[in-house]
Amino acid sequence: MKARSSMLYADSGEGKSTQGYFMAKWVWATFKQRTRWISFDGKYDQLLLPQRELEGKSLVEAGIVEVHDAVSMKSALADVRRLSEGYWPREGKNKVTGELVKYFQSTAACETKDWGDIGLYVIDDLSSLCEAWLVHISDQNVVGFKPSWIYAEDDYIYRGVQDAHYGIVQKELTRIVKQGFNQLPVRYVMY
Repeated sequence: MKARSSMLYADSGEGKSTQGYFMAKWVWATFKQRTRWISFDGKYDQLLLPQRELEGKSLVEAGIVEVHDAVSMKSALADVRRLSEGYWPREGKNKVTGELVKYFQSTAACETKDWGDIGLYVIDDLSSLCEAWLVHISDQNVVGFKPSWIYAEDDYIYRGVQDAHYGIVQKELTRIVKQGFNQLPVRYVMY
């Protein structure tokens, strides 16, 4: 199966995320398949609202929607590539402290094994993702990621991006859409 994809484009506050919410409910009602929701702007409150038809549970509490809040990615480029390849963050107990921790890596531990119960991926939203990538790239201080300028004020450092940084973002965005999310074995992908 190859995903059917759609991209919604509108000003902020025009209901793009709300359409994803309704699509997640429809995919569950129609196919009994879950939605994976990747948030790059931290806005997914509608998924946490109590639902009458779910006896007061939210879509997240009922297990209908899995949310990955990707706002504070440590490895911004690699994490999104992993997501687009079907890897998913997991939780496990720290062997030393016993506390619950999240982890995310390109290994069998984070690989999606059963695609049959996943019907929809919502990537919300691409503009916020690209902005996060640009900030991430400009904060790197390695060969190929040199900022166009650096300014320091008090304890803060500000870095400017180069045209090449935009090229990296454009190339990676094309890759994760065409060769990534659109190739996942789910029914729908919504950007």
